[in-house]
Amino acid sequence: MTRARVAVQRGQRGVHVGMPPAIRVTTDAALATVLGPREEAWLDAAIADLRVAIEITPWWADASDGKTLLNRALALMWLEVRWRPPVIEGESDVLDEIHRLLSRASAMDADLDYPWHAWARVCGYRGIADPFAKQAEARATRAPEPDLSVGYRRGPVRITHEGWSLTIPGPYAERPTADGWWAGTAGRSITIAATRTTTPDGPPVPAQAFIDQFAAELGPNALHHQSGEVLGRARLTTDPTSGIEVGVLQGYSAIRGSGAAIRIEFEDAADWQWAIDLWRSLSPG
Repeated sequence: MTRARVAVQRGQRGVHVGMPPAIRVTTDAALATVLGPREEAWLDAAIADLRVAIEITPWWADASDGKTLLNRALALMWLEVRWRPPVIEGESDVLDEIHRLLSRASAMDADLDYPWHAWARVCGYRGIADPFAKQAEARATRAPEPDLSVGYRRGPVRITHEGWSLTIPGPYAERPTADGWWAGTAGRSITIAATRTTTPDGPPVPAQAFIDQFAAELGPNALHHQSGEVLGRARLTTDPTSGIEVGVLQGYSAIRGSGAAIRIEFEDAADWQWAIDLWRSLSPG
């Protein structure tokens, strides 16, 4: 908390406190926590009183009272929900768990401050129409929309995979692959694989050596990129094997001691510049 206050006093915004290490979210508030943004006044109070700080740790207690269940649901809403209907395995399970937690909490303590609009939206994505879902819909209809909607994934997020970072739209679906990470939405997909690189004797492999070895297949007309210590090479092609011709960017990026391969597919031919810009934005972090 003390380090967070120093960062905020230096003018930083969206300082992460207790957040998962593989994701950076976007917020104009002083802090990003698993239970939503917090301002500097809250940070000062949390430093002065540990009981305030515990408010942002829904896993702190094993108790199953209404407040604990509500906070667990809120943490899932802030971090995991893409705020669209589920499209890949696991997304439906998250929405069902949120509804289960909120329903149990409401049965225990109906007077807590429930996120009625977000809860109703979760039920809508899943087509849930039980009494608790109907209650959420009714309360959301009567209550004004909150100034701040629940969910960091409504905006862009910066993900980290094996030491490489990339900013993607929050609603993108994500999943691990056999050797890397995948994200996508209708008409667009991104796959990344990354590894640390050393020679047989141990020294880190220079960035140029990695690019020369792995990107040689891209041919003499490949695109080149350099930003600080990052070197990159890529090629734009098309792939008709699925029956629909899609654009493909196959690229590599490297720094001394680490390299990454990225494959970007897009159905709209106009997305070629988006694909190039996305590859160029891949950076160590």
